Amino acid sequence: MPHLVLMYNREIDIPRLDPRRSLHELSPKQIAKGVEDALRKQCACKNVQLLSEPTLSQGRIWTGTCRIGETEYRYRLMRSIHD
Repeated sequence: MPHLVLMYNREIDIPRLDPRRSLHELSPKQIAKGVEDALRKQCACKNVQLLSEPTLSQGRIWTGTCRIGETEYRYRLMRSIHD
């Protein structure tokens, strides 16, 4: 299961985004949708906005910035070490 790390605050497991493809094979649009959905559900907040398009770093970690309420965060999305 992919693992979303909201910088310096919390870690969230999110449902598999596409069971047929590896995390690094997904598009930025698919990653953005998954991150937004997971944050809205976990934070019980509808005011979640991605501030930058997710980018693939080191060929395996998606990174980006988001805003939850009035606070901005950096995030990383990577494969869980248990996968």
